[in-house]
Amino acid sequence: MKKLSAIVCLALFLSTFQARAAWHDAGKVTCVHSGHGNGPFAFSTEVNINIEGCSQKNFGYFVNETNSAAERMYSLILAAYMSGKSIAIATTGQCISNRPEVDAVQFKDTTYF
Repeated sequence: MKKLSAIVCLALFLSTFQARAAWHDAGKVTCVHSGHGNGPFAFSTEVNINIEGCSQKNFGYFVNETNSAAERMYSLILAAYMSGKSIAIATTGQCISNRPEVDAVQFKDTTYF
């Protein structure tokens, strides 16, 4: 019985995480803002992905500066902006300054995920 309870708890935890963190097709990058000094950077895309709890629904996303992949994401976002390629973003389910937090970025035509 304890084993069954542990499995059910694990399944509920994983399903909650998957509902919050998800990949979204975001279209082309329309704006990139690196901020002032240290801090998160912002970008926007053709498609606004709204995350429950984030009140700013009309302008873009933030990438947390503490994310170890932040510099790589910034490079990919700039490359997508300059080339006009569409991207997909993975959101964390959290908000930074009332905008969705992004945890990963890929070119949309990549079939890795």
